[in-house]
Amino acid sequence: LSLCVCVFVCVLAPDGKSPGIVNVYPGLCNKNDWPACGTGTLLAIAVAADYAGDELLINWTKPSFNPIVQNTQRDPSSAWKTPSGEWRFRTFDSMIYGAASDEDFLAGKFYTIGKNPDFRQCECPSVYPLPAASAGFEEAYTHAQATGELPTTVHKTSCGGDWWQLGTYVAGAPKQLGSFNATPGWEDMFVQRKIDQGGFYASKDNEYPTKAGGSRRINWVPRISIRRQNTNTMMRRDFSLF
Repeated sequence: LSLCVCVFVCVLAPDGKSPGIVNVYPGLCNKNDWPACGTGTLLAIAVAADYAGDELLINWTKPSFNPIVQNTQRDPSSAWKTPSGEWRFRTFDSMIYGAASDEDFLAGKFYTIGKNPDFRQCECPSVYPLPAASAGFEEAYTHAQATGELPTTVHKTSCGGDWWQLGTYVAGAPKQLGSFNATPGWEDMFVQRKIDQGGFYASKDNEYPTKAGGSRRINWVPRISIRRQNTNTMMRRDFSLF
């Protein structure tokens, strides 16, 4: 069973001021131990136990309000924020979940928005804004972005390797399904394209805060030993466009 986690860069840490990180993860359940369990999976949150004293965020704690959503499927994506301020993420089965604000996200107040057929069902999905330009292409990128010529969103999945597609995502109103479609002039980029396939099952990415106050999107790929057993070694991918 694949157990990808959503590592979500939150606007507010527990102090209510600084950026923080929240882990949304799938929990396994059964009716004997958890009567409300219907699908065998639920979603829960873990937060850093000590932001001030644990620089590498090694220690985590589980709030008492868990689980945040019951009777779900596995593989929550990293969350993305819509123009209305609503946070959303998707799971393996293309179901979209939301939280109305930063505060609601941290409080575990989530709701089900619905299944979005524009996102294919697949392992360890991710939905995130178009990465920054590669070095040397900043001017062309900025111009194309300002004129609305570029796709807005990357959709990454892991089904028999890692795959990606570029398109335009329109969020729509809160609690309403958005749309993800091909961008005019970039239709060929909406077709699923393979990133990589090797000795790994699936990768997971997230945008992480830097010490300098910026952010960096990293894709982590678990390396697998000759015996096909997961190891603790991870390969990092940095993403850019052009």
